[in-house]
Amino acid sequence: MTSNSSNVSIPLRRKPYRVELRQPNGDDIFIRDYYKFIPEPTSDNELKSPDYLGSGASAQVFRGTCVKTGLSVAIKRISKKKNKSREIGRVVGQEWLTNCRVQDSSHIVNLIQLVETTNYIYFVQELMGSELFDAVIEANPGGLSELQARQATRSLLLGLRHLHDDLGVIHRDIK
Repeated sequence: MTSNSSNVSIPLRRKPYRVELRQPNGDDIFIRDYYKFIPEPTSDNELKSPDYLGSGASAQVFRGTCVKTGLSVAIKRISKKKNKSREIGRVVGQEWLTNCRVQDSSHIVNLIQLVETTNYIYFVQELMGSELFDAVIEANPGGLSELQARQATRSLLLGLRHLHDDLGVIHRDIK
């Protein structure tokens, strides 16, 4: 652990690592041996998996648990079948290289591991908790105080500064 100037402990970032499981049962191996999560609905009455957190233009995100450590993680799953392989390769390559360069910022989500199977690419990231809007409302039903808004904005800007100034990366998908 390390601490920043406000004496808050933050975990040290580790460089992410990449694993290729390009066997026909690679997805089963990933779920059994690496990260437990339920990718599909558990009954006919459910529309989504109980581990489903959300989705974007090209990926679904699930809550998972590391088999070895028990750590809760977010798993971003990108389908190779639904997306053009050339485009996915470019996007995944850019995201992988950028995350490997981000080492010392508590303001940027930590990429833990990338696993590629025959059907999917899985980005395993630290789990951040609830959606920002829900967290804001839960923390303060009347809205953010000026201090809270200032701290949230400062954290966002420090993360952007690290990407832009220190790494020369322009981030186009800020959340």
